[in-house]
Amino acid sequence: MPTSETGCSRKRQNRHQRGAIAIEFALLFALAFALFYGAVVYAVTFLLAQSFESAAAEGTRAAISVDRDDPGCADYESCVDQQATEAALERLAFLPAGLIDQITVEPSIEGDTLELLIIFRGYGASPPLPPLPLPGIGSIPPLPDNLSAISRIRL
Repeated sequence: MPTSETGCSRKRQNRHQRGAIAIEFALLFALAFALFYGAVVYAVTFLLAQSFESAAAEGTRAAISVDRDDPGCADYESCVDQQATEAALERLAFLPAGLIDQITVEPSIEGDTLELLIIFRGYGASPPLPPLPLPGIGSIPPLPDNLSAISRIRL
């Protein structure tokens, strides 16, 4: 007889526990999804930052190939600026058109040094993947306001 009472009490206990598993799953799934989504958003942010670094370095490398005595180049500084900007944008050509429109390439020459700045102003306000707003916590993950990279080279 004791075995049948134990079997009945287990059935009653299982019946009372049916919804608990679904609630636990929902809570843990939300946490796991937030962590996964945050990792993906950070990965995209780091990919863009690294791409900007690479494009800035490529732009400055391309700028040193401009010949000062080239007759086709009336103004040396404008030719250097153009070469650096074109090379940097060519390196970022894999990005979608809507994203490239938000990126600014700013070359500047001071003395004999070229400085190439690539900047995505307002990145935190309009990132490619928006952060996940969580009540009580805020945005996951927090993003920087601007993404930028800078490269300098002596001409």
